[in-house]
Amino acid sequence: MKLFDTLTTIGLRRLVAAGIGVGILVLAGDAGIAHFAGRGMKHLGQLVPVVFGPVAFALLLFTLTTKARRDRFDRLARITGAATAAVGLLGTAFHVVAFLRFFEGKAASMDLVQIALMLAPPLVAPGAFVGLGALLFGLASHRVTLTLRPVLLAPRTA
Repeated sequence: MKLFDTLTTIGLRRLVAAGIGVGILVLAGDAGIAHFAGRGMKHLGQLVPVVFGPVAFALLLFTLTTKARRDRFDRLARITGAATAAVGLLGTAFHVVAFLRFFEGKAASMDLVQIALMLAPPLVAPGAFVGLGALLFGLASHRVTLTLRPVLLAPRTA
């Protein structure tokens, strides 16, 4: 029951927000590896998810460690969620532009599409930021209710 009491004290909504923050931090690390492992920076925009991830995580961790009122938590969750989704949409746009650059001045063919898909940045990878941002934004809604109740186990009878 101690875990249940701790979760009740922290608040399930804040705990879920912190979990989403961990997901954003992991995505930022993945983006850092994908953008910079074994190669130099090609565009300043590559830094956006790498820098944004720890900042968003810190903001969400702040909500876990403080007793901010619900309206302040909701506001911070909405802002962070919207910013996270915006980072994902921006990344998707950059990746689509890089993908389309393979077709400049060339006749489209299935071979060229396959090469572009192999060499261009992944088109849907930034969508994970969009998804986590939408979850965080939705978490701040008053229509979303999270509950946690202990399960009392009855003794087994043979």
